[in-house]
Amino acid sequence: MNSCDWVIKAKIMKKSERKMWFNDRGQGLLINLDLMDAFGSTIQATFFKDAVEKYDELLIEGNVYVFTGGNVKQAHKKFNNMSINFSLAFDKQALVKEIENEQQSFQNLGCLDNLKMLNEIQKLNFGQKCDFIGIIEQVGHTNQIPLKTGEKKSRANLMVADESNCCALLCIWGRDDIEIQEPDPNNPTVIYVRNAKIASFGNFSLNSNDESVIIINPISLDVKVDQLKVWYRNQGKRIKLKHLTIMNEYFMNNFGFTRNLRLPFSTPNSIGAQQDYVQNN
Repeated sequence: MNSCDWVIKAKIMKKSERKMWFNDRGQGLLINLDLMDAFGSTIQATFFKDAVEKYDELLIEGNVYVFTGGNVKQAHKKFNNMSINFSLAFDKQALVKEIENEQQSFQNLGCLDNLKMLNEIQKLNFGQKCDFIGIIEQVGHTNQIPLKTGEKKSRANLMVADESNCCALLCIWGRDDIEIQEPDPNNPTVIYVRNAKIASFGNFSLNSNDESVIIINPISLDVKVDQLKVWYRNQGKRIKLKHLTIMNEYFMNNFGFTRNLRLPFSTPNSIGAQQDYVQNN
């Protein structure tokens, strides 16, 4: 498809930092965008070289733009976690215009096709990625975790629950920009994570990654958000949830959770050490 053949209006769901790329043809800067249109369809767009310099400051996560002057390519699955098999590439021919006050047209967006409940996610393979939306049941510590590279990365520990009457550990990695308040059972907080990675830690848990989109109380999924809040107020906060992540004293102390989870606890040796978690993440 030629660059002049299409125009799209889309909201930036996620914007990456500037990155350097290198190949046989040269090198340069790039930025990646996760775009979503008013029908809930998503696609990844990459801006290269001159397009980065021209539009980096204009492109703001959460805002709506009209895009044209790019090329449609086969998605490179090594760098692209979207379900669609195509991606967009923009260079110096790119034309981008911000559409002000257009966020409202995306307010009632229902992008639920890929969402799975915890009892369904548990049946998938470790290492697979999934989309999840649920209630924040409890907020634990935010730890600085040493990586194999010698650097450290923040890890926010959350206990999340959904209408499957299950709850599990969700770790949010490297997102210091996200503020999560202590949960109020009468006014529960909903979290949406796209591209959460299924981990074997604690028998079953979820991790965000660099490709994840994380939104607190997503307005674009307002119907689902309201449904979850009603479930939690009327049922979820009162029942004994099935805990899919094994819990013990190590888990409690290091992840910062309390015993107020209405759940039984396992023996101290039923979960691996923190270093195992870092290596397996």
